[in-house]
Amino acid sequence: MKLVVSEIFSEPELQDEMESLRFFQGFRRLQRRWLAMILILSLPIFHGCQATRRNLNSADVKIIPGESAGERFPAVQILYSDSRMCSGTFTDTRHLLTAAHCLMDKNGEVLAPKQVKVGLAREVALRIDIHSSYKSGAEIDWDYDVGIVTFSDNHDRSFARFSIFTPMLGDLVTLVGYGLGSPTELDDMPTKRFGTNKISQFRGSAIFIDNDSRESLTDHALLGPGDSGSGIFDTRGELIAVGISGSPSFSRAILVSNRKIQDFLIQFSNNAEPRN
Repeated sequence: MKLVVSEIFSEPELQDEMESLRFFQGFRRLQRRWLAMILILSLPIFHGCQATRRNLNSADVKIIPGESAGERFPAVQILYSDSRMCSGTFTDTRHLLTAAHCLMDKNGEVLAPKQVKVGLAREVALRIDIHSSYKSGAEIDWDYDVGIVTFSDNHDRSFARFSIFTPMLGDLVTLVGYGLGSPTELDDMPTKRFGTNKISQFRGSAIFIDNDSRESLTDHALLGPGDSGSGIFDTRGELIAVGISGSPSFSRAILVSNRKIQDFLIQFSNNAEPRN
């Protein structure tokens, strides 16, 4: 290689060429160092953007618009089941009311109690019961989408009372739940959220709560994924329904005062019988 170079360049020219080569190589090394430094410094910024994007995306899958409930509505608890997150409401010191679909696995089978936990302490369930008429999968029957999870008796536990009043069209209700964007966010600290809206229609054992604008939410709260099993309360703070589904247009909840549901709930609750 040296012979070839020496044949092409004279001695001074060769020295100049070698100097240029050394300068170029030094510049390339400097370039690589700066590129590595830029990439390293940009990682936290990129991660921050990703976190911000995730938080923005998750804003439309909680109770929306909603706000943090803080210590209010203590009967409503977060429910973990088979890598899914739902909500639930204690109706006495042992029994948690939630949506039946929160207690099923991907094959449509009822979960084992050890697979279901409640609260930030993740207390393990003792027993799971769902409405006998509930069907999962393609034949899902929303009218019976309710279940009860039994835990160890805890006399210090807060619980909600069933309302003895019949809800009416246009009644103001409060939705309370722990919705999050996806199971990948389960490591994040969940926030209990609540919002208010009005009953827009009755259908079977369900009530519907609509977004009036059909375009964007302002003061009309709706449920989102993760809010299934949430508590729906009247203006007296008494439980009237269990939330089972939500979308940007409407939310659906099952009335606890409906006779189909009462017959199921009374088997488990030590609280007063829900009645019309």
